Amino acid sequence: MAKQPSKTPPPSQSSKTPSTPASTNVSRREARRQADVRRQRQRWIALGVVAAGVVVLAVLIYLVTRPSPLDVKNVSTFQPAGASGTAWGGTKDQAKVVIVEYSDFQCPFCGRHALNTIPLLEKRYASNSAVRYEFHPFAFIGPESQDAAAAALCAAEQEKFWPFHDTVFANQNGENEGTFAKANLKKIAQAVGLDMGKFNECFDSGRMMAEVNNYLSEGQKQGVQSTPTFYINGQQILGALPAQDFYNAIDQALAKAGAS
Repeated sequence: MAKQPSKTPPPSQSSKTPSTPASTNVSRREARRQADVRRQRQRWIALGVVAAGVVVLAVLIYLVTRPSPLDVKNVSTFQPAGASGTAWGGTKDQAKVVIVEYSDFQCPFCGRHALNTIPLLEKRYASNSAVRYEFHPFAFIGPESQDAAAAALCAAEQEKFWPFHDTVFANQNGENEGTFAKANLKKIAQAVGLDMGKFNECFDSGRMMAEVNNYLSEGQKQGVQSTPTFYINGQQILGALPAQDFYNAIDQALAKAGAS
């Protein structure tokens, strides 16, 4: 029999995968690096945009909320008879009737009393040594009330409390909206003729704030809960009442004290 030709076995298949060229790995690393750089740049841009927005917002808030320069109107130079410090009329030793007013410079009802009623009381009683009128600041509405009270006490050091008092009340315009910002209170001080060197030293030092707080504590102990509140020889009267109501109360107190 003829022999079958032998068959050559097929070449064996290699199980190994060809290796990735080194240049491909380098390219991938470079691509990742560039992506990281782009992400970092985007983060910095985003932070810059946020920071710029915060700055713009802060500027807008400042422009909206900054106090407007006050155009001081109705400047007073009037000094009632017997004016001394924050009082007018008789001295503490002379007076038989003492009227104490607790008032806030931002209180509209206090403004009404200051501009409409006090002038009538001054006209009727300021020359009477048996009557003494004292103003005690009761600064409870806010920081501008406190600053206005401190400024008024600085004015009192120069014996110009009442012109300052009248001019502040004549320029009321809202509460804690910048009308009685410190710069505006200085404009009022200048308008009424204060020595600005002395006033600025007193006001800027803040040394009157302790007295402002003492008046507030004093009023609270007396039972003051609103402004204006008055005490006529200890008798409490609430609110900006008509002048005639004060005439009646003061005249009764004078009669009771045996004075006129």
